[in-house]
Amino acid sequence: MSYSVRNIVIALILAVVAAGLVIMYTSNVKHNADQSIKTTTVVVSKGDIVAGTPLNTLVDGGAFTTRQVATKDVVPGAFTSISSLNTSLATATNITAGAQITPAMFSDSKDTAIVNQIHGTMRAVQLAFNANRVLGGTLKAGDHVDIFGEMTIQSSRNNSQYSQQTVAGRIITNVEVLSTYDTGVATAPLTSASGANSASGTDDGTGGDAVILAIPQNVLPDLMLIRGGGEFWMALRPGHGAQDTGSSIATPCTTFGVGLTAVQIKNSLPICVSGAKK
Repeated sequence: MSYSVRNIVIALILAVVAAGLVIMYTSNVKHNADQSIKTTTVVVSKGDIVAGTPLNTLVDGGAFTTRQVATKDVVPGAFTSISSLNTSLATATNITAGAQITPAMFSDSKDTAIVNQIHGTMRAVQLAFNANRVLGGTLKAGDHVDIFGEMTIQSSRNNSQYSQQTVAGRIITNVEVLSTYDTGVATAPLTSASGANSASGTDDGTGGDAVILAIPQNVLPDLMLIRGGGEFWMALRPGHGAQDTGSSIATPCTTFGVGLTAVQIKNSLPICVSGAKK
């Protein structure tokens, strides 16, 4: 092959490669252009919104609108319709005008009505007790408690072979506190019916420091029974990492007889002798 022919061949090859590169570049530009044309509907804020604003107030006031934005510019998780917003929440951060609305912008509201804080089979119940029974001054809205009860059980038959028995145990676990006498999820906190010192309030759920609890419907009868016919106490659960032991019932015999031998129980707790260890 002569020198001139070789140069021509090389030139042709380079021209083909260059043409291919141009075609690839053009296709990529066209693809990107097509992508930018595709749009998605998102919810955006009409104006600036301050943190802590109830979402139901914002929705009712028309603080949001929908807008078409390029699909490639959609913020991950952005709401696509105003109806999908959970109106029981409140803004967790300040929101600037035009911002795409995402779930991370909201949190549980401290000012949302009680009725919007319960769902499904949950029911809101208000009680009032002596401050010591409801952790008056310590318990806050949003806390979780266990409810313990104590009552005396006796046979309904006068000639029963069984004597009355006092028992105690945990009756409801992990109950959410919706409102207390000094903090509330409601627009205003509840008020205390008395001075709520160590000697004030009642033990039957009718007077003292008020609390509103979120109680599952199926255990409401248990709460009402222990409130009216026994002793009622709340125990505050840890804010994080709470764990539970197995259920148990305490009686005078289980409380004072633990670790004792049969002889010791017979001598000191003869009523409990049937449960003595041998």
